Amino acid sequence: MEAFGKPDCFVSVGFHDILVPSVTLDVYLENIEWYLRLLQPHCSQIIWISMTAPRSNHYLQTKAKTLTWNEGARQSLAKRFSGNSNKDNSYNHKPIAFVDVYHASNGFPSRDNIHMSPEWYEALGNFLGDIMDACRPNAATQ
Repeated sequence: MEAFGKPDCFVSVGFHDILVPSVTLDVYLENIEWYLRLLQPHCSQIIWISMTAPRSNHYLQTKAKTLTWNEGARQSLAKRFSGNSNKDNSYNHKPIAFVDVYHASNGFPSRDNIHMSPEWYEALGNFLGDIMDACRPNAATQ
């Protein structure tokens, strides 16, 4: 890893957390903060990918709950991981980017209620890779 530097880390969690009865939105937000603090020393940067749109409301992962948890994550990241030092943050850290894919995924083919098709993941990976490549120093000269 030393020869290449720290990797960019793409993170997305939540759908399976919704299934655990004791995991409320507040517990979920505490868990993602803990998880991201574990990752930060090992990542060049962290990019949070929101949960995709569920196919239906026939399961615990409903559209409304998913939107609420996505918004909670977005607000928590903006507050706790903005890169600014404040009373809430007693450690030094980089900002975490939030990529909202909920609306883009709505209506896209999926394997089941929450897992998207392989084509979705391939397209998302290519899109994010292109953005990361364009943001690298000297990207225009390579």
